Amino acid sequence: MSVDYANAQHSAAQLRRLLVYYASKDLEAAMCFRELSPLIDAILEGTAPLPVSDVRCGWHFHEGGLRKYEELEAAYSDFAFLVKGRDAEKLTRLFNRSDSDPKYAARLLSPELAWWENIWSCWSRLMDRLKRH
Repeated sequence: MSVDYANAQHSAAQLRRLLVYYASKDLEAAMCFRELSPLIDAILEGTAPLPVSDVRCGWHFHEGGLRKYEELEAAYSDFAFLVKGRDAEKLTRLFNRSDSDPKYAARLLSPELAWWENIWSCWSRLMDRLKRH
């Protein structure tokens, strides 16, 4: 999995700028700034081994008090997405398909349908193996 380091650095700089701004207004932002600074600094210096498996403080941005700052939440989401090495192109295709194909979207959202598809997939693989032997 490759990471676009230039985009990750740009995203890290944006998140750092917003965290510095909000840290003076909100203790939760100051705490997240302290927690994320080593990773952000390493990315900006070009020394961070990317992708990383975990980016701290996600709960604070998405469920906690920092979600009231939409710009900060969006910057964190972009940053975490990029440094984890997620593929934006694949995600965009997934969203486009779920928007254009209602059956696909229903299948993604339905635990019952997904469960049956998993059973069918396992059954099909088992039958293929039995046919080969």
